[in-house]
Amino acid sequence: MSDSQVHLFVASGNLPMSFLRLDDWQEAFPRHWHEEWGFAVIKQGTNRFWFRGAWYNAGPGAVVVVPPGEVHDGGLKTDEPWGEHMCYVPTATMARIVEDHTGVWQEPHFESPIINDKSIARSLLGLHRRFADGARTDPLEASEDKISSLGTLVERHGGAVTAEFQNVTPAAIRRAIELLHDEPELQLTVEALAGRVGLSTCHFIRAFRKHAGLPPHAYLKQLRLARAQALLRNGLPLADVAVLAGFSDQPHFTREFRRKLGLTPGAFVAAQRKRHRRG
Repeated sequence: MSDSQVHLFVASGNLPMSFLRLDDWQEAFPRHWHEEWGFAVIKQGTNRFWFRGAWYNAGPGAVVVVPPGEVHDGGLKTDEPWGEHMCYVPTATMARIVEDHTGVWQEPHFESPIINDKSIARSLLGLHRRFADGARTDPLEASEDKISSLGTLVERHGGAVTAEFQNVTPAAIRRAIELLHDEPELQLTVEALAGRVGLSTCHFIRAFRKHAGLPPHAYLKQLRLARAQALLRNGLPLADVAVLAGFSDQPHFTREFRRKLGLTPGAFVAAQRKRHRRG
């Protein structure tokens, strides 16, 4: 029991939700219900729980889905520690995500509370890590990740029907790309960017990926990194570069720069200076 840990994180913004992580947990939760949707990925041990009159055992990698208002318990297999990463999604947030992802307002219906889908589990864990590490996240990336992760789960396993994809003309996507090039420092959600070019969120995300080869947030990140490299070559201080290139802060800039280029901005500047001296 002394090694058990619980961590709670809240992700605000236009699609609020919260994240709970249990590590080395050995306590059982009595029967209860939540006002929100609950999505958990089992990371350790087995979560044995009661749901809708039946017993279930969810092992590592399983995704557990509990709709709002459904009575359930958890962790009743207490002969070994267990752990899970849980995402609690308010009903209003869930409704917006489903509509933004599918293009249709609809209520998800899951046939089983346990889903064995490795790609969905990885996606939910990635969403959990993104918001639980305390780092600031760009609004475009944050909103797109929430819609993509939970929307795909609902589309694949929640009985959601996706609206027929409209053949969006490349002109609309070109307008979006021009906007990103002109103002990469803009802090827009994916819904706001879609609205700027007159498209629904659902059709915008699909059309952008089709025509640009990347989802909107990935394209914007590449654009910001290219601008950052140019500014660094011109000798601007790192803190100024982070702001002018559109990153939320210098740690965010440094993290993304190293992730994509394999070295820190400071190391990049040092390498540029060394090359100029040799030239």
